[in-house]
Amino acid sequence: MKKVITTVGISLLENCVAETKAIETHYKALGDLGSAGGSYEGEEERVKRVKDAVIGWLEREFRLSREEHTCAEVKSLIKLQSELKDDLEVYLLCSDTILGRLAGEILWEKLKEAKPLKSITPRLPVIVKDLQVADRRRFIMGVRNLIREIYRIGEGYWGNVVINITGGFKSTIPYLSMLGQVNRCPVYYVFEDAETLIRIPSCPLSVDWEVFEKHEEFFFRLEREGLMEVRKGEVNPDIASLLEEVDNLVALNPLGEVLWGKYRERFEIFCVSESVAKQAEKNREIVDRTLLELKRRYRETPCHPDLHHSLTIQLPQGYQVFKHTQNGLQVRVLYQVVKREGKYGNVDEVIRVADIAIGNEVHNAGGASEYVERFKGLSECPPKCDLTYRIDRKTFEGGVMHV
Repeated sequence: MKKVITTVGISLLENCVAETKAIETHYKALGDLGSAGGSYEGEEERVKRVKDAVIGWLEREFRLSREEHTCAEVKSLIKLQSELKDDLEVYLLCSDTILGRLAGEILWEKLKEAKPLKSITPRLPVIVKDLQVADRRRFIMGVRNLIREIYRIGEGYWGNVVINITGGFKSTIPYLSMLGQVNRCPVYYVFEDAETLIRIPSCPLSVDWEVFEKHEEFFFRLEREGLMEVRKGEVNPDIASLLEEVDNLVALNPLGEVLWGKYRERFEIFCVSESVAKQAEKNREIVDRTLLELKRRYRETPCHPDLHHSLTIQLPQGYQVFKHTQNGLQVRVLYQVVKREGKYGNVDEVIRVADIAIGNEVHNAGGASEYVERFKGLSECPPKCDLTYRIDRKTFEGGVMHV
């Protein structure tokens, strides 16, 4: 199955309105609201009228086998399915506008009813925060969020990923084309009023990744905070082209987001206590592989019982115990998952690791579990998990970073 990342525009709505004049006033009113954060609040009646009319028109077009004439997204997906000859898992990425959200919802509800698209699985549409064109600064933030969302979908493996840039804002095409080039995944496009599916050709591309290695701590800190205050002249000229700089604040620009995202996907990041860092110095491979498995399980099956190992003691508030076996040894991890907010509103999800027990600490010769008492002792005063610990997923090299 191929993952087809599809940017969503509003051609579905425009094509319907062109034939169904009855909703034109409501459609224009919703469009005039522009980048209203994709919120329907106060406009539910208009939204319902437009949505019902578009769904009715779409169903009629499908019955008449005119699927390719409904919108850019359906047309390109039909051609992609014919080209790729595989089942498609379609990820719909929508703009942060009322019309963008509405188009994404209708496509998600009705895509599978198109006769040529029976073997697709549409995923719930994602509204990409700040992706709009009314405000330049918000647009730059929106493109960064779009790139991050695509990296999240890719999960570090691009062999089964296809990017479909037929729909959506044309101003995002250069960045998504670059993302495809960097990750060596195909990017497809169907021109308006054309029948040909075009694959954007790859070109030899060499990136000086040593720049990121040299300034790695700066980039990790910038990722954590979203925006960072810098003094005049503090930004190294080698990385200036990757940054958006306004007054004394810097952030990654879209090009920087593409390249840092590629470099960054090698690593998994955790926040750990000093005791965990010391344990890692003695048992690097076991700690690293255990933490990677913890994150994988949490992403894929967050309700897995091993992530919520039951103990008859009071744990620190918000913490869980991960039960695992690594290299033939029993391992227990005291952890919590928290949303971490940067200084300027960016939010990411972080796993904090307060303690880890390995081998005899879990089950010693006398049958007791030393770690249980140790974890219990942390309930009143949990340790600070303020050390940034990174693991290279390819080499399993790990360590504390002072960022």
